[in-house]
Amino acid sequence: MAQMLLLVDVNVPQSVSSYFASRGHDVRQTRDLFGEQATDAAIVANAVAMRAVVLTMDKDYTRLAQRAMDSSQAKKRSWGLILLQLREPQALARVKMIIDSIEFEFEQGSTSAQHGDCLLLNVHVHERHLIIKR
Repeated sequence: MAQMLLLVDVNVPQSVSSYFASRGHDVRQTRDLFGEQATDAAIVANAVAMRAVVLTMDKDYTRLAQRAMDSSQAKKRSWGLILLQLREPQALARVKMIIDSIEFEFEQGSTSAQHGDCLLLNVHVHERHLIIKR
């Protein structure tokens, strides 16, 4: 399994980031790295530079991911997004249910990124379904 470098947004429950860490992923808090006031765009810029996956509950990142994919510079960008679109109490249980799919998609995305594709991972987690965007 490939290890994800996760930049965890301030709105993600600690239980979720701890779970990813327990699975061997490199989990870093955005507030520790960039401060409490870091903008979404600044976090994405850092994710691109670090080839990291942003883990968030903020749906504004969907727009930033789409913009990156539409950009003429998309071939030079490799970052990922895991967007948790559900209530906080359900987040950990839902992530545990689908972690194998998330890790599989990351592994597939890592391979594609080596060939110049944009997103390492673009997963939207809802209460009852999982959306994987390519």
